[in-house]
Amino acid sequence: MLRPALATLLILPQLAHAMGKTQPPPVDSIAANVRIVVPTGHESCSVDAIPTAPSGLTEENGRLIPALRALARQADPMTDLVASAKQFALENEAFARAAADLAITGLTASQRFVLDHAQGSLTEESLVAQLVQDPELSWLSRDALLEASRRALDRAYAVARALPFGNSPERKHLGWIALSSEDDPPYRPVNISSSEYAQRDLTVQVGSHPVRTRYIVADGLADPEPAPVTPPRQLPAAHAPPRLDPNAKVVLFIHGMDSRVEEATGLIHAMHQIGRANGENWTVVAMDFPTAGYADRFDPSAISPISDLGRARRIVGFDARGTQRVPLLDFMEDFIVAFVDRLDREIPLKRQLVGVIGGSFGGNMTFRLGRRTDLPWLKNIVTWSPASIWTGLADGADIFKQLGVTAAWKRAGGDASLLEETEGRRAEFFDQAFNGAVNIGPVHVVPAQPEQWWSRSWPCFDRALVASRLERHESYARDFRLWHWRLGAEQLIYSHQSAPDHPTPRWRDNHVRMLLATGQEDDFNFTNIFSSTRKTAHQMRGTPGQALLFAGTGHSIHVERPALMARKIVEFLRGSKP
Repeated sequence: MLRPALATLLILPQLAHAMGKTQPPPVDSIAANVRIVVPTGHESCSVDAIPTAPSGLTEENGRLIPALRALARQADPMTDLVASAKQFALENEAFARAAADLAITGLTASQRFVLDHAQGSLTEESLVAQLVQDPELSWLSRDALLEASRRALDRAYAVARALPFGNSPERKHLGWIALSSEDDPPYRPVNISSSEYAQRDLTVQVGSHPVRTRYIVADGLADPEPAPVTPPRQLPAAHAPPRLDPNAKVVLFIHGMDSRVEEATGLIHAMHQIGRANGENWTVVAMDFPTAGYADRFDPSAISPISDLGRARRIVGFDARGTQRVPLLDFMEDFIVAFVDRLDREIPLKRQLVGVIGGSFGGNMTFRLGRRTDLPWLKNIVTWSPASIWTGLADGADIFKQLGVTAAWKRAGGDASLLEETEGRRAEFFDQAFNGAVNIGPVHVVPAQPEQWWSRSWPCFDRALVASRLERHESYARDFRLWHWRLGAEQLIYSHQSAPDHPTPRWRDNHVRMLLATGQEDDFNFTNIFSSTRKTAHQMRGTPGQALLFAGTGHSIHVERPALMARKIVEFLRGSKP
């Protein structure tokens, strides 16, 4: 039985057509194919456990203690390993393991580790040669120092073997692994979920900026390749070049803001299950975006100055100067196109690409791509819970709406005093990002942003909320902080509706066949994604496709209902109506 309020959302436009107030939309348009989806109960869900750091090694919000951060800043494996061996000798086991971890978890340290390994300098003897000069260890025998050095090296090599492979059987035995994203950001997931599919790096040229990104190609009919068996004191071989099954139907997944490749995992599994039942190879390609996941990080000012967006008014409000300038959004869209161009040189991506899909920020990107006329490889897009579906929050004279833009703009560097990474910035970021609800007295106006990502009725809501915070412990750094607020500000400023300098709605230019989806419970004040998406869908008379309104579902439809969403995506990409 449909909820009366939800049923009305569909019935009213139909009544308007029947009464002759509007002409019926074209039969293949989104406006003519808006459907309500009423799920039956909740799908099973799980959230991976994240190892806990030993007592005394981290401070608030996952930051390493100063002694370990000092090691991480040097990004020198030999220094880390000597420090580790010393602590093993002094029986400070937890610190010793953490110091050894830092020899390999950071990108710069890991690159130097590979060079030191190739040169044969990572040996017990090389560590002991430095340890014997330490007066604090003068009372220990050479054999004791050799044993401590062995343990330090064994730990570092074990981590080096496990990190590149999300399905490494060795990883579960290593427990918590130390990293310091602020000082030497990691190159692969360390303590959080890591894709079981081969993780490769690719350098993509976006304008004048080279971007090293991490990506996966998840074949729908082949099992993920197992982690190689690597002898002790050896480094694992690099993955073989990617390949595509000639019959693969390739889908490019665009993750959400601040997210990463692993966001696609549940949807990948669900699409693969559908494909294997029908002999179809639904292959999913996913990549980390700049300053997200394990891709290169950028100070947003390297892309454009914060003043390009506009400025905060002297007393209250935001002045976007009658425009919606969004250089970071433009950069991210260009990154997608450049990524496809670059990966197509490795595998026949463009020829076999059947659709580009994504939600939230990913929905914003796919929505924007659907207006481009220079991408012959773009045949279908699937967009859910799209950011910027709202009317631009900097437009008009509603000062209250502009407060969110102003706050994000200032935090992104509009307030120059916030550019510096002071001691309290990390705690400040997590407080603002995860506890930043908007309340007026006892009235709860807008919940904190992470609380808007899933329906509160979803069984995994509480665990996912905790995990999302812990995941960002692994990403946080100054550039990440500034990029987060800048990208947030731009998404609030931008709109797929009309704008002061674009009098007709932008969605009218969407010509690529589209599946547009939204969750009923994703309807928070000011952004109102559900209401805005539903209204837009009923107006999209010139865009071929369909729209789905999911009852009892929140923002992350693909996470809450991966099996159902996968089925709808596959049906759409096959050419049938979901």
